[in-house]
Amino acid sequence: MNILQISLPKSGTFWLANILSNIVKEAGIAEKAFVKTQPIYEAAKTWDLPIKNMLDINMLNITNEVLFYRIANIFIYPIQDFNEYINNTTNVWTHSLACCKTPEVVEKFDKTVYIIRDPRDVAISWSHFAFTPFMKKHYYYVAGNEVNPESFLKNKLYTCISDWMNHVGGYLKSKKELDIYVIFYENLCNNFNNELQKMLEYLEIELDSDSIARIKEQVDFTSMKKDSPDHVREGGFYKWKNVLSNEQKEKCWQIAQPLLSLLNYPLGDHDLDKLPRIPVELPEVSSLPSGPSVCLNCKD
Repeated sequence: MNILQISLPKSGTFWLANILSNIVKEAGIAEKAFVKTQPIYEAAKTWDLPIKNMLDINMLNITNEVLFYRIANIFIYPIQDFNEYINNTTNVWTHSLACCKTPEVVEKFDKTVYIIRDPRDVAISWSHFAFTPFMKKHYYYVAGNEVNPESFLKNKLYTCISDWMNHVGGYLKSKKELDIYVIFYENLCNNFNNELQKMLEYLEIELDSDSIARIKEQVDFTSMKKDSPDHVREGGFYKWKNVLSNEQKEKCWQIAQPLLSLLNYPLGDHDLDKLPRIPVELPEVSSLPSGPSVCLNCKD
């Protein structure tokens, strides 16, 4: 089995990767890492990576012209034979924006899972993650001239929210055509067991109660934070209520209101009991909202 997971950075990517990895293990499916077949693998073992077992994560960049495999943002190299790549991978993740090449890539995978998180919480997560030691060393362009999370949010909030609109809107347009399963970060936080069961049904994998209990234990935030403290800050959702100023909340609303409404996200402080969902019928592709292409993760 080959599973592609897609997300905007800081949307629960690492959490979902851990969940899928543990599902695969409990199902008795062998996990394969393409990078293990490449010459760079031995040298990369000496690198200081921010996530436990990050070297074995199959990270994919999708562009209209070329597909790349990567190790964090330290190493990136063109994939010469994508069929060979597929044959040497199990779980793959990409942060790349939807493009003309995306359907061709997605169709190579057995299953595709896309995780969405409230863009206001994504922006807050970015504002902290940009100042971790690894990010300042290898992704220095993300923080730019900002000096702390507060200045980051003040000056880069528009970029964060616009990027979310463009990324989420782009993939929603292909959801039905490419059989993309959408899962929401907030729903995983609110009712993990229910969301896990629904995802297992999509993956067509059956696990017993003991296996599900082990998965839940392995992907608990406390466990993940212990293994990767710079990448996992805290759980929970709708943190933006107490972090963003009224002016910042209004700016987010002005940019993202079409998609926030479509996905049933709260528009303000008064309806925080709402949880996101995909509408029964998505609008026609041409009318699905998206934002300008202002991508924080510009290397993708």
